[in-house]
Amino acid sequence: MTTRIFKGNYFRKTDFLQVGCKDADSFLCKSFIWGKELLEAGSWWRVGNGPSIKIYKNLWILRLSTFGVISSPVLKEIAKVSQLKTQQGGWNVDLINETFLEEDVATILSMPTAVNSINYGMVYNLFARIPKFEFEWSFAQQPFSCVGGLENPRHICFYKINTDAAVDRVREVIEIGIVIRDEAGLVMASSSQRITTTFTPQVAEAVAVL
Repeated sequence: MTTRIFKGNYFRKTDFLQVGCKDADSFLCKSFIWGKELLEAGSWWRVGNGPSIKIYKNLWILRLSTFGVISSPVLKEIAKVSQLKTQQGGWNVDLINETFLEEDVATILSMPTAVNSINYGMVYNLFARIPKFEFEWSFAQQPFSCVGGLENPRHICFYKINTDAAVDRVREVIEIGIVIRDEAGLVMASSSQRITTTFTPQVAEAVAVL
C-alpha cells in the first residue's frame, strides 16, 4: 500500500530511480530518496539491447573497479548503449574502437550482447563495488570482561560496535573505523581501514556497517 501511495504522489509518470524530493515534501519521501542513493551506489545495468542505458552516466560495463566508462565523452552526453549496436544486435566494433580507450574497448567487446529486443534491468550488489580488504585489529590487554556461557549461563553478554566513515574526495578514498566495547563501556578491540573508492558520505557510512 505504501509503495502505491508513494508512486502515485511522487513518481506517477516515471520510476523510483528518476524521482527527487522538494523541500516541502514529506519526511517519508526524503527518507526513500536517501535510500535510493545507496541503491544506486550498488547497482549497475545488465545490458540487453540498451535503449535505456546512458553510455556516460550509467554504470553498465562489467568491470568491478568502476562499472562505468573511463573514456572521455566523444558521443553526446545522452547517447545510449543501443547506439553502439549493429542492426543485427552485435557490437559495432568500428564505432567502439573510435569512441573509447583501449581498456573500455576490451571490456565492452568481451561482454555478451542480446540479439533480440530484450531490455534487461538493473542488478544490485554493493559488495561488488567494494575492493576486497582485511581489517587489522588492535585488542585490549585485558581479555573480554563479560563472563557468560557455561560459567554463568543466566548472564547474557552484550557488546557494542561503533562504526564511522570519512570521505576524502581529493584522494578518492574512504576511511572506516570500528570500535568494540563491552557492556561496561570498556574498549575491547578497534580497527581502521583505508579503501580506495569513491562514495558519498551516506554510502560510506553504510559500507562501514556492512
